[in-house]
Amino acid sequence: MLFGYVQGLLTPVIAVIAVYITYQQWKTHVENLRMDLYDRRFKVFQEIRRFLLLMSNTKCELNDLVSFDLATAEADFLFGPEIRQLIQDIYGHGAELLSVKRQYDHIARHSIQTVPQRYDHHEVVGIMTTEQKWAIDQIKLLKEKFRKYLDINIQTPKHSWLSKFIPS
Repeated sequence: MLFGYVQGLLTPVIAVIAVYITYQQWKTHVENLRMDLYDRRFKVFQEIRRFLLLMSNTKCELNDLVSFDLATAEADFLFGPEIRQLIQDIYGHGAELLSVKRQYDHIARHSIQTVPQRYDHHEVVGIMTTEQKWAIDQIKLLKEKFRKYLDINIQTPKHSWLSKFIPS
C-alpha cells in the first residue's frame, strides 16, 4: 500500500521538476537574448563614437562615411527613434565636414595659383571648425544618450520587443 502512494506521488514530483528545469532554461535563454541585444547595441555605440572621433580630428574620408552608414544600418531595430535621428545628424555633419575637407585638402595639395574663384578659405576653415566642435560636443553627450539602452542595471526599455518576455 505504501508503495502505491509513493508510486502515485512520483509522477507529480517528476512533473514539478521538469517544469522547474524548463523555467530555468527559459530564464537563461532570455538572459542570453538580453546579452546578445546588448552586444549588438554596443557595436553601434562604438561605431558612432569611432566616427565622431574621426570627425573631431577631421580625419574622416568617404570610406569612413560609407562604413559608418553600413555599421549603423540595424540601429532602427535596436533603438528608439532618437538614436536613428542622432545617426542621421551625424551622417549629415560628417558629409558636410568631408565636403569642406576635400576643398581644403585640394588647395593644400596644389599651389595657391590654382585656387578656384569661389573658394573662401576662411569659410571652409570656419565650417571645419564648427563641425569639429559639434562632433566633440556629441562625444560628450553620447554616453547619456545611450545609457537607457546599454546600462545593464536598468530594465529593458518598454518599446523593446524583449520587454514582453523579461519579467520585472
